Amino acid sequence: MNRSRLAALSAGAMFLVASVLVPATALAAGTGSLSLSQSSISTTTGSTFTVDVTSQASTAMSGASAAVDFDNTKLQLIGVAKGAAWDVAGITWVVPSVSDIAIANTTGHLPAIAAYFTDGTSSLPAATPTKLATVTFFATGTGSAAVSLPIAGNKGGIIDGAAATYGSEVVTTSTGAAVTITAGTGSTTSTTANVSGSVDAGYVALTCPTSVAVPLVRNVLNKQDFTCNVGSNVTWTLSTQDNNPDPVLHGYMLDSTQTPVVHLSDALHVTSSATDVNLAGATGLQALATGQNNVVLPLTFVQNVRATDKSGSYGMSVLFSITSTF
Repeated sequence: MNRSRLAALSAGAMFLVASVLVPATALAAGTGSLSLSQSSISTTTGSTFTVDVTSQASTAMSGASAAVDFDNTKLQLIGVAKGAAWDVAGITWVVPSVSDIAIANTTGHLPAIAAYFTDGTSSLPAATPTKLATVTFFATGTGSAAVSLPIAGNKGGIIDGAAATYGSEVVTTSTGAAVTITAGTGSTTSTTANVSGSVDAGYVALTCPTSVAVPLVRNVLNKQDFTCNVGSNVTWTLSTQDNNPDPVLHGYMLDSTQTPVVHLSDALHVTSSATDVNLAGATGLQALATGQNNVVLPLTFVQNVRATDKSGSYGMSVLFSITSTF
């Protein structure tokens, strides 16, 4: 059965919109921060404690993600819960599975927890602390232990939700916590464990380039290769579509600086090794490739330019979407 679509940012898996711009000019986004609810924590061995991961930005937010690094010689991760501030209608989540948590307890690194809107307009308000997740730890050893929220390498970040810069990466900083663990004094002669569990539903994650420049030479079938990285432990289908809903202009690269707006005579195509998708061929998602597990997927944008096409700078916003299948 099909699982929920992961639309990126990541950062990494969070944001799956690639823009074709000729030329490409990045729009400035705001600034933001990821932080833990406590900067200093005191606990004892054998005890549990929780920290909230909070996101905040100078601009409205359309998505946020956070990875967690911790000292696994003194701490073990028990669970991750969604934050109520982000758990609203229209949000898609990437939440660590039971196996992700088990791996994190051996590596000291938990991959991104992410929440994001996929409709291209919704957001959470600016300058407002919003709880992204609650993380629960178990203290196993005495001493000092750090918990941090890494940003580098697309591990965590915030995505702009303002209309003019929607989807742009917000310059994000993070603040972690210092944990002091002393020896616990409690003891018991017996204990009862209530056993519960769930079957991992599998995961899919997709990273595509945020911009691709296509050469536009007249009387030539112009091609530009690029790759999308798929991370998965199940079978998956990758689909694509032009984000422009206009039934006349859908599928065509546009120059919106001209009045009236002009478009190239031929539609943009996206090809994989086995499939050629004409972006003007449908207003919804069109299947582009299928596979299983982790794949570096080579793809190509193909654009024919005729001698009669007007000169200008043309662009398009293309959505890539991945779904898992059982």
